[in-house]
Amino acid sequence: MHMPDTLIDTNILVYFADNTDKKKHLKAKKILNNISKHPEEYAICLQSLREFASVMLKKKNMGRKKIIEYLEAYLDVFEDTYPDTPEDTIKALEKESMHFWDSLLAETAKRNEIMEILTENTSDFQNITGIRTTNPFK
Repeated sequence: MHMPDTLIDTNILVYFADNTDKKKHLKAKKILNNISKHPEEYAICLQSLREFASVMLKKKNMGRKKIIEYLEAYLDVFEDTYPDTPEDTIKALEKESMHFWDSLLAETAKRNEIMEILTENTSDFQNITGIRTTNPFK
């Protein structure tokens, strides 16, 4: 079984669903389209799905039914979802200088031997050894 090379951060999912920034929305659509053609190369973790739901519900005021539709669509695109573990949570909490959710995403990626994160927030991961980041919006 081929392990995915790249983990998708929440901001890609948010830009796909939210067209406030048209340029980023179109780029996120292209990214998800590419993922649908090569799902074995990409991964998503449960944390990103949870964060997506929270952001869309609280910050974007999207209805619950619409959020569920997006989540179901994301689950159709990705071959597997990668859960975080209690050990990932502990390691994330130990990184005091880093935002907890970013640290948890990085720990989940490392445990699953996924060494790239596709994210707009590349600077958030700069101090994580063994993880490289790519900003698709640049």
